[in-house]
Amino acid sequence: MALGVSEWRLIYRIISSLAAYCVLTASDSLRPITSRSETATAAEKLIIDLTTCPVCLNLFEAPKLLPCHHAFCLKCLQGCFRDKFPGDEVRCPTCRNAFRIPSIGLDGLWQHFFVQSLIDFRKDSSEKFDKMPCEVCSESEDDSDKVPRTV
Repeated sequence: MALGVSEWRLIYRIISSLAAYCVLTASDSLRPITSRSETATAAEKLIIDLTTCPVCLNLFEAPKLLPCHHAFCLKCLQGCFRDKFPGDEVRCPTCRNAFRIPSIGLDGLWQHFFVQSLIDFRKDSSEKFDKMPCEVCSESEDDSDKVPRTV
């Protein structure tokens, strides 16, 4: 089922609200987010974190959901468990919780539809995120003191 515009807006609002609570400052302390650009930057970072495989550190490809609710690329799982067979007990690469490989192999693990939706959102929104001005640029009136934002 394809998501409509209203569903994407809802996903974006949820992620924005999750990210809108606070930011980590240079001194490793938390402070409340005070500007719209900080909220957008925090939401962007959260989407990137949620769509990045913890094994290969790339955008998920065919994200699979383990029983412990951690997600990994199918290829990464196949690499991690290349010497294992259907029915074998293996451990999650993140939390080490044990689970059995499904009878049809790792392809039998659940597709992670939420992560896939975020990946689609990230791909569709990449131009928007790339063109989003930093806080200095959006609040500055003359171009002489603008500095690039670092992510």
